[in-house]
Amino acid sequence: MDLAAVKQAPAWALAEGAVAAARNAHCLVEDAELLSGAGRLARAFSLAGLAVEEVGKAGGLATLAAMPENLRARAPVGRMLEWHQMKLVEPAEITAAEVREQLDRARHAASAVNAMLDPSAPAWLANPGAAGVEFSRTLVMAFGETGHVRSAEAAADVLLDTATKMHG
Repeated sequence: MDLAAVKQAPAWALAEGAVAAARNAHCLVEDAELLSGAGRLARAFSLAGLAVEEVGKAGGLATLAAMPENLRARAPVGRMLEWHQMKLVEPAEITAAEVREQLDRARHAASAVNAMLDPSAPAWLANPGAAGVEFSRTLVMAFGETGHVRSAEAAADVLLDTATKMHG
């Protein structure tokens, strides 16, 4: 991934990327549910995991879209976007209970980006107002302080902690 290009991308392009990732997360959940129903547990488990990771990408791109260009130029873009990466595994002996747990996690994660499915989402992501800009600044600082921890759970914790601090 060309991180310099991401830093230089216009806010509208980043916002559209966030919306596309959110849509993809929802589609991955639907596909995982279909595969699970057909008894294809390993593939369902993997797709549900990818859905969670895609939500992370949507959140990272949305945060970048909300940032002023001077902040985006200094943001730890690689760290923010690489959190969503995971190794693809399709263990052959996944249980139905493990798939249900992974699907629940994916459904919950995908519900966090429901607002991005609204047709007006690219516009408000690219022009978030003062509160959105402040949130993006605070979130970038939080990502910068995390070091090299890159799990979906760690990313969710950073996002939740930041949102709590902003409202607390």
